[in-house]
Amino acid sequence: MIRIVITYCIALVLLFAICYGIHSFLIEKNQVILHFKLVEIYEFNVGFSVLVCTNFVAFSFVDKFKKKLSYIYLAAILIKLILFKLAFYDTLFLKEKITVSEKLSLLIPTLIFLSTDAFFVAKLLNKKQ
Repeated sequence: MIRIVITYCIALVLLFAICYGIHSFLIEKNQVILHFKLVEIYEFNVGFSVLVCTNFVAFSFVDKFKKKLSYIYLAAILIKLILFKLAFYDTLFLKEKITVSEKLSLLIPTLIFLSTDAFFVAKLLNKKQ
């Protein structure tokens, strides 16, 4: 169990470093001005992904939750989206107009880490069946 969690955490940290590096390089190269800190978006996504998958691995070893893992994952993703909205409410809703660059800068990290979570969970579910 610990090996799975450590492997996933290492993969997430590497993904964070690579994606954030490329994303921030492209932002600076194109001289795009963001009204939020890009690193905070990435930190939120990687942190919550680690939390979701660590808990998911723990739940996968409890017989009571084995058949409900897909529902637990869906609930975790819903909670992640709600917490993202709450954490970045000012950025998302209080500003009059969000540029396309800002929308993409919010969406890209979220999609990257959601797809990574989905891949990890699918792999774990297939292993358990």
